[in-house]
Amino acid sequence: MNQSRRAWLRSLTRTAAGGAVLVVVAAPVAGQGIDCGRLRAQIADLGRGDAGKAAPYLRAAERQRSEINRTLAYSRSIGCDRQQFLFFGSAPPPQCPQINAQISRMEANLQALERTATQAGGGNEEARRDLTLRYNAYCGDGTRMANVAPPRQRGLFDFLFGGDSRQEPQQYERLPLEPPRPAPAEPETSEARGGNKAVCVRTCDGGFFPVSYAAGSQNLDTLGDMCRALCPNVEVALYTYSVSRDIDTAISADGEAYSDLPAAFKYQTSYDPTCTCRPPGKTWVETLAEAERMLRTVKTDVIVTPEKAEELSRPKLPASTKPKPGVATAEAKAADPKTAPTSQADDASASEGAAATQVPTASKESAGINVGNASSGSVYGAGQGETREVIGPNGVKRRVRIVAPTL
Repeated sequence: MNQSRRAWLRSLTRTAAGGAVLVVVAAPVAGQGIDCGRLRAQIADLGRGDAGKAAPYLRAAERQRSEINRTLAYSRSIGCDRQQFLFFGSAPPPQCPQINAQISRMEANLQALERTATQAGGGNEEARRDLTLRYNAYCGDGTRMANVAPPRQRGLFDFLFGGDSRQEPQQYERLPLEPPRPAPAEPETSEARGGNKAVCVRTCDGGFFPVSYAAGSQNLDTLGDMCRALCPNVEVALYTYSVSRDIDTAISADGEAYSDLPAAFKYQTSYDPTCTCRPPGKTWVETLAEAERMLRTVKTDVIVTPEKAEELSRPKLPASTKPKPGVATAEAKAADPKTAPTSQADDASASEGAAATQVPTASKESAGINVGNASSGSVYGAGQGETREVIGPNGVKRRVRIVAPTL
């Protein structure tokens, strides 16, 4: 008995002692024929394993894979993959470390799901290896069949999807069980979903032009309005992407990729004279009038200077306590030392007369007014009553009406 047969018998003995052999094959005696086709079929059956037990784990792994892909796409869209060298380039957004840590947790979870699926559906690896040794010993004709008996243990995914597990399986992309918490409640100053560069895209030919290099989640609506004002003749949409990437990575406010646009890059291969921002028969001045209006300062805006701030900080008087316009003007003139005394006296007399109309005199009594040479009546006019010329605290002469009884 050659060395291969002895190795096969030793392996078969160990497996039988552990109770893991599903197919028991007696050692062939000299001259006994070997059904190599049947051996190959048995090896293939053992390789399939119990797919029913593994199915739930496979589905969970697939969901995890999709979540990883989605999270990776989001991290790239906000610039987590960009590098900063010295003072060149911009640093990744502050939420990137948390997103990268979440991706690592999801990848670890995916590996655990794959291991569990392999254990649930591929528990016959030992028996399969024994049958492979037997096949190589009796049916190989001196040539080992590496595709039937691989020198390494293959997992369940190798049998379900094929491929060499020594290579990085592209179909096992990484994914999370829990949906990624989109960057912690984005602050108002955070970048837009695709990046901080906003472009206005014509949906008819994919042509675009920049609108802003400081796009954020808080100003997308305003930038969208500006986009439509700059190109009013055709349908346009606002897209954002990182300044360090190309337009094919741009994403709209609705989450649609630029590359999914039916007319993406059409402007590079053909020209459509109807796909232009300027309406026929209009000048560019007329076309951009709305955009110009949006850029101008709103007329109702108040520019607050230090003087204006002081004025706004003063308490407002109730309407009932505000002086009459004529009275306020007269008092202001009386308080001005530069004004001639004679005119001040005249203005003061007029103002006092105007103020007197506010005093209740609608009775036969004098209401405290010294009537002097005024004729008797139920109501005294603004110019009636005794007056006297006095010098005020500021040294200016004023004529006042005496309202107290003569003592």
